[in-house]
Amino acid sequence: MDADQIVTALKQVMDAVQTLEQASTQTSTKVVDEKNILLAKQYPIKGHYLVDETEIVREYYIGFLLAFCNNISNRLLEQSRMYYICRIIASYDSNVNLEKYVAQSLKVDTKTIYHLVQVFDSDAATYFSVDLLILSMMDESGIRKRGYEAISDLFQFLRMSKSDVRKAAQIAKSIIEQDFNSFLGNINATDTTNYNYFLGYFSDNEYTAIVNSIADIQRLKGSVLVVNAQISNYQEYFELSECIADSITFRNCSFVNIKGFRGNKQKVVFDGCRFENNYFDVSESKSKSTFWGSLVTKYEGEKEAYVFIQGNGIVIKNTTFSDICVSKSILDIAEGEIRECKFINCKGIELPCSYLFQLDNGKIANSTFDNCTMVTSRDNRSSTIGGILAITNGYVKDCEFDKCSAGGESGYGSYAEFKMQIVRAKNTKVEKNVFNDCHCTSDNSSNKRVKSYILGLKNSSENENEFVQCSSHHYSYGDIQKSHNTGEIE
Repeated sequence: MDADQIVTALKQVMDAVQTLEQASTQTSTKVVDEKNILLAKQYPIKGHYLVDETEIVREYYIGFLLAFCNNISNRLLEQSRMYYICRIIASYDSNVNLEKYVAQSLKVDTKTIYHLVQVFDSDAATYFSVDLLILSMMDESGIRKRGYEAISDLFQFLRMSKSDVRKAAQIAKSIIEQDFNSFLGNINATDTTNYNYFLGYFSDNEYTAIVNSIADIQRLKGSVLVVNAQISNYQEYFELSECIADSITFRNCSFVNIKGFRGNKQKVVFDGCRFENNYFDVSESKSKSTFWGSLVTKYEGEKEAYVFIQGNGIVIKNTTFSDICVSKSILDIAEGEIRECKFINCKGIELPCSYLFQLDNGKIANSTFDNCTMVTSRDNRSSTIGGILAITNGYVKDCEFDKCSAGGESGYGSYAEFKMQIVRAKNTKVEKNVFNDCHCTSDNSSNKRVKSYILGLKNSSENENEFVQCSSHHYSYGDIQKSHNTGEIE
């Protein structure tokens, strides 16, 4: 189909052109109901692409949408489409002046189509195609064949590839269905489309900015969503304290071999993410530099009590941590929450009397700890404590601890004390958890006092917890005593 044929098809699609020609000066009342204009002013599509565009782009953009959407045989459909277009106009024009755009829609000919191609860049073509497809999808009876051909060939004139059209159709479908998760599925780590322009299409959207990388999040305000980002081989902390956003959500992101996160001032959410391996260096020397501005601080060769993720108000859900190794804690979180997460083959090496996961005023539920281990350092101390999870003022519910172990070592010699736990709970409810093949171990027990528990409690309650083939043998100066699954701690 060439440009002339597109024009012919357009004129067939424009069932209401005669009405518009007869009363173009009365457009606001004839073409669109005044109530729809008032509603459009109240509910503009905020942040629409046209807000930042020139008037000439707006005229062609809206004019061609009008040309495709009119349908005098179905007044309700026509009004729905006109209301949608008015919402677009209201995003940048509070008066919602339709007349000049209607005039443009009546000038559709071969020349105008070639002008459209010259006026639109690839970005304009993308957003225009989404809006055009949304208008088309409003017709529940389906797009008529000639109308479909006109739309298809117009996309070809705009130099859109099949993949571009397919993506536009998927975005349009997710907007029509108000399926925000489906919309996010269109975004990939290498995508250059500015998806912020689509946020205003979703009535329940809570985000002010959406990006697919962390390169520029320190300058973004409001509620920021980082989606489908792939971050790997960063040997620096991500210093979230340098971000000015009120909240940051990482959704479906992959973090491989990174140093970690710390210092957040805002609420941070990890949702459906994956953490695999991590950068772990405990050599002696220390140097400091910056990368990506002030977002991250680089440490090389710092022997430290290394925490992977540290902060306040951090929520982690439906996220997997695998093969993470630290010298203090993987998580050290206050006022946080963990649910539906998996921790696999996570290790603490030479911990300074610490716990692999520490939550203060925290909640953890429906999560799995698989083959997580910790071993304290052999420092010269009289009392050694530590374990897998320490939690205060919260609850641990419906979790599974499988093949987890806590090992205490010390260079103190005779009369050293060991008090290890898989879970240490203070002012906390612990219920309906399963401990399978979990063990607390200690250094050479000769002349040493050992008092360890699989579940250690202080001012806490436990209910319906299951212990399968677990051991935490108590020793007193070398003599084996009974193994205790639960017990009171100091």
